[in-house]
Amino acid sequence: YYFEKDQAVGGSFLGGHKHDWENIVVFAQGDNIVRVAPSCHGKYDGASNQFPADGTSPQLVYHKDGAGTHCFRFANDDDIANPENPRGEFFKAALVGWDNWPSGELKDKMLNNWKGGVGPKLDDEFGDSLKAAAGDGVNGFDPFKDE
Repeated sequence: YYFEKDQAVGGSFLGGHKHDWENIVVFAQGDNIVRVAPSCHGKYDGASNQFPADGTSPQLVYHKDGAGTHCFRFANDDDIANPENPRGEFFKAALVGWDNWPSGELKDKMLNNWKGGVGPKLDDEFGDSLKAAAGDGVNGFDPFKDE
C-alpha cells in the first residue's frame, strides 16, 4: 500500500516523511490462511498465526504507531466495531502476488522508481522479506524457492 505522506505529529513539520510503503503478507495453504504479517517500519514483528478475520479476509488497520509514524497492525475490537474511514467499513483489497501484478508495465513502473528503503520490496529483497514475515510460523515454507 502506498501513502503519499506519513506524519508523526499532525499539522507539524516534525517527525514524518514522504512516500510511505507498507504491506501485508498473507500466507495460505490451500484455501486456508495460516499466517498474516503486517509490515511496520520495514519489519514484521506483529506477524501471527492468530488474527481477526471477516470470513476469509484478515482485518488490519493502518494506524499511528505510538509516538512514531504509521504502520499496519491487526484490528482490535474497537477498530472492528468502528472502522475509521468515510464509508465506515473495512476495505477489502484484492491480493497481488509477486508474480501476478495487474500488469508488467505497472510492476516495472513501481520497481524502477522506488529504489532504497522507502519503496516496495525489490526482487533482491523479496525472499528476505518473506523469510522475516513467515518467521517460524509457516511449516515447510522456503521463501527462496519458486514453485
